[in-house]
Amino acid sequence: MNIILVTEDEISGHSVTLTDHRAAHIVKVLQSEEGDTVRVGVIDGGRGIGRVMAVNKTRPYSVRLGLQIGSNIAPAPEIDLILALPRPIMLKRILSQVAALGVGRIYLIHASRVEKSFWEASLLTETEYRDHLRQGLEQAIDTRMPQVEMHRRFKPFVEDILPAIGKDYRFKLLAHPGGEATLSESLSKDQG
Repeated sequence: MNIILVTEDEISGHSVTLTDHRAAHIVKVLQSEEGDTVRVGVIDGGRGIGRVMAVNKTRPYSVRLGLQIGSNIAPAPEIDLILALPRPIMLKRILSQVAALGVGRIYLIHASRVEKSFWEASLLTETEYRDHLRQGLEQAIDTRMPQVEMHRRFKPFVEDILPAIGKDYRFKLLAHPGGEATLSESLSKDQG
């Protein structure tokens, strides 16, 4: 965890009290004392520092941070991902990695090889998938939470949604294991 992420709802005045895994990280990994500072960001907001104002080093851990958050927000990412819904265990890893890479939107779609039971996974609830996205943001020191859209029907997505969003992009690439061109080759063809 390279940044402590908080939500606007958690902030009271100019401070936040943490009692979850973030407090445990500050106590056990960072071994912070009162007066120390840690990197803090507000989800979909600015970044800054948090000064440790109080710390409980025994379980249950708790840390109160005084916040100094800048108002500059990173620009929206220019990369979106359309992904056939993978097995839930793989999706957990994918979500954190694409968030760390700076993907702005993730479209999860149905395809012929997607098992219908995958759509019933608890991971597809907003609370669950946002946790995995947050893990990626914490590693990348980013605050922009990717948006996730789910489309359970392939044909309506391809016929209705894809043409509408397609004009927003300079490049539209299809990654396929049997593809002949590398990513850099595909991008240089457009410029040459």
